[in-house]
Amino acid sequence: MKKIALPLLLLITGISFAQVGVNTTDPTTTLDVNGTVRIRNLASTGMGPSSGIIGVDAMGYMSGVEIGKNVEMINNVMEAHNTYTIDRTAGPHPSGTIDNLAVLPSGPVTGFNMIRVSTTLPVTFLTGIEAAPDGTTIVLYPTDGQLTLLSLNIGSSPENQIMPNSNLVILQYETAQLVYDGVMEKWILM
Repeated sequence: MKKIALPLLLLITGISFAQVGVNTTDPTTTLDVNGTVRIRNLASTGMGPSSGIIGVDAMGYMSGVEIGKNVEMINNVMEAHNTYTIDRTAGPHPSGTIDNLAVLPSGPVTGFNMIRVSTTLPVTFLTGIEAAPDGTTIVLYPTDGQLTLLSLNIGSSPENQIMPNSNLVILQYETAQLVYDGVMEKWILM
C-alpha cells in the first residue's frame, strides 16, 4: 500500500503544478501560447458594443471593453482626446439655440478641449458656455451648418456669457478658440 501511495501522491502533486503549452513543448507559465489567440463568444460588459479591447475584471473574468467617445484606437495605439460633441438633431433645444452649454467635465479642465457642434439646422446659436476655471481654453468646431456666438446674450447666466465685440459667425469646418477669464467671468474670443 505504501508503495502505491507515494507514486500516487507524486502524480497528484505534479498535476497540480502542471503548465499547459500550446504550440510549445516548454511552457513557462500556467498557460503558454506560442501563436495567435482567438476567443469565441467573449462576454461584453453590457455597456454597449464591444470595441475589440479585452479587459479583466476584479474577479479575473475576461470581457470586451467599451471605450468612450473621447478615446480613439488607431493602429493599436489608444489615445484620449478632450473632444466633446454636441448633437443638435434632438434634445431640449431643437430650435437651434444653445444656452449655458455644459460639456466640460466637472473638476479641473486641462489641455486642449474641442467642442464639435453637429446639427441638422443651417444655423445654431450659442448664448454661453458653462463657466470653467480661469485660463481654460476651448475650440468650437461646427461640423454641420454654422455656429453663431451671441455676444453677452441674456439667454445664458452672466458667468457663462461669451464676450466678442459683436455676434460672431463660425462657418462649417472653421474654428474659434475661446479662453475663460476668471476675473471678468466671461468667455473671451482668442
